[in-house]
Amino acid sequence: MRTLLVGYLVRRAFRRLGVNDSGPVLALFGAGAHLVVPGAHSWALDTTDRDEIEEWFRRFAALRPQIEVTDVAVAGPPWNMRVFTRGSDLIDMPDGRVYSNQWCQFVRLAWGKVRGEDHIYFDTQRVAELDQMLAEIGS
Repeated sequence: MRTLLVGYLVRRAFRRLGVNDSGPVLALFGAGAHLVVPGAHSWALDTTDRDEIEEWFRRFAALRPQIEVTDVAVAGPPWNMRVFTRGSDLIDMPDGRVYSNQWCQFVRLAWGKVRGEDHIYFDTQRVAELDQMLAEIGS
């Protein structure tokens, strides 16, 4: 039951990013959240600063990604829950090109809020290609 509920919340939040609405994702972040997106690209981030986390998700949502969550696994009690998510995203660029990537996420929740680490692992080469595409179209 817990996995179904968390899976529903995760899928709903990611789906809302596709319509440029970062609100449901940001509502999951509580005090002590630590967002990590590794890599050598403009999307890389390692912060506990709420404003930086909000800016990252708003920037991503502005691209209107089509996100498919393929797997959600949940472990641990509600006060120290670990959620593992796998999925893919697709972004239609204004010049007709398409960016696509696959990703995995590991996040710690306490009572439904991100209170610890949130690591998002993308194919970093693809993300660097996204940076290049955005630079070429002037976004």
